[in-house]
Amino acid sequence: MSVQILSAQVRVGRGQRANDGNTIDYSTPKEYEIAEINVTGLETLSDIAIKSLTGLEVGDRIKIPGDDITNAIKRIWAQGIIDDVSINATKFEEDKVYLNVAIKERPRLTKFIFKGVNKSQETELSKKISLYKGRVLTDALMKNTELTIKNYFIDKGFLNVKVKMEQVRDTVLTNNVQLKIDINRNAKVKIHRIDFKGNEEFSDLRLKKKMKSTNEYIRLSLIKDLFQKIFTAKPKEVKEFITTTEEVTAKELKQYINNHIKLNFFNS
Repeated sequence: MSVQILSAQVRVGRGQRANDGNTIDYSTPKEYEIAEINVTGLETLSDIAIKSLTGLEVGDRIKIPGDDITNAIKRIWAQGIIDDVSINATKFEEDKVYLNVAIKERPRLTKFIFKGVNKSQETELSKKISLYKGRVLTDALMKNTELTIKNYFIDKGFLNVKVKMEQVRDTVLTNNVQLKIDINRNAKVKIHRIDFKGNEEFSDLRLKKKMKSTNEYIRLSLIKDLFQKIFTAKPKEVKEFITTTEEVTAKELKQYINNHIKLNFFNS
């Protein structure tokens, strides 16, 4: 955003002279009547609309320098449809001032192209994002588009998805661009294991049934664990294991099995 509010040196036309010597004294604001408001730099927007957005009208009396010009720029900028704006005095005549509103418009969308997704994903994403031909590409729209795409893939387990958007100028239409959306899903993030702490009333298995959508990673390490316990144990430990008289509770058995077996296709 360029905020150029009536620069300190104001140039005037030949044979014309600002009543204060064609310079602005910033320490002493002076009141002027607006004699004319001109708008330059427009490509698709209406000059009537821009003038209306400024809140300024011919005949208004404003102080220069002052808040009137600052607020006019803020009102235009708040619409999110311009890349740059400045308001300058082009001429002074006694107590009258001629204003020029210089605008640089934001580009409009010709079309958008996805890269890195299949046709099905492209169709689904097109329905979720708010892009269409002729829409002004504001910062908010670009950010919302990126977040929508990221959330779509995050919901599918691609937590490290990257989205890069590039605006390519359209050579046919003035101030129009094509938007290239490059998506890199990266590897899918899987939950290896879910452990619970502090659950006394409900078993781990019961709690996991309520979290089926998390798709805990499949594992089958029961046999491996038993072999390790038997063949890597010392003779004394094997003897204690065989001769022990301690009873294993059902809860302990379930917990042991749950730690080593997880098959997603048993989920209903």
